[in-house]
Amino acid sequence: MSIVIFPHSSLEFTGEGELRTWLIDDSAEGLLSKSRDGIYKIRYKPKTSHACKLVKQAWRDNIPGRFPPPVGLIPSKSIVIFSFQNELVGDAIVERTGFNVDNLTYPFWVKFYPKSVRIYPNRAIKARLFKKLTGLMMPRQEYPRLNEIQYRRILDRITETMKENLKSFEKGEHLKSYSKR
Repeated sequence: MSIVIFPHSSLEFTGEGELRTWLIDDSAEGLLSKSRDGIYKIRYKPKTSHACKLVKQAWRDNIPGRFPPPVGLIPSKSIVIFSFQNELVGDAIVERTGFNVDNLTYPFWVKFYPKSVRIYPNRAIKARLFKKLTGLMMPRQEYPRLNEIQYRRILDRITETMKENLKSFEKGEHLKSYSKR
């Protein structure tokens, strides 16, 4: 199983909340809209010819994590984890991938199984916890791969957070914080 992280920044989204909404949005602009049909375009534009050579070398030598991965290195049924700056926000399962030679700004695309898109609870996995669980720094531009043990640790923590949130909700703690506003 292949597990890769797709990082996002404020150049694309105003915050992790906007990314979460976009991932599950089936309106005109969202990933699950009819026009997109679960297709995620990977932006890449090398700034110099030297950068272009480095990317091609990394792809040819299959150096994971250095640059946007060529779609052939993300096999069907891979898991993609979406991050925004210092937080993991969700994941999805790859249906298939492709390359668009006519679009040099977004040359790669990944189609996700629409029903596989999941959103993680707010602030469940921030940078410090991510490092503790995986031994890696939270990616900003790289596309790191995780092994199954690292991914399982992340999912276990997501489950713990969801259970904690449910207990707080059952106790009415969400109402207490709301009434203080």
